[in-house]
Amino acid sequence: MHSLPLQCSLELPGAPQGLQPRCEGDLDGDGQVDVSDLLLVIAHWGTDGGGVCAADADSSGGVNVTDLLLVIAAWGSSCN
Repeated sequence: MHSLPLQCSLELPGAPQGLQPRCEGDLDGDGQVDVSDLLLVIAHWGTDGGGVCAADADSSGGVNVTDLLLVIAAWGSSCN
């Protein structure tokens, strides 16, 4: 049996509607790379983001270890 890929919602917990990331790793668009960005990746781990999900940091079409590493690499950064 084939399973359908999970879908990644554009409505992410903690992410204001319509707010775009301001710098790499800032997935929730709040200007900081911090725990809230990490939690977005964890919350949508393994989903098929189709390149449009905020948690899909590299726009690869899925939320995976690459997205996690992008957040970790930018950890503590300020986009201001």
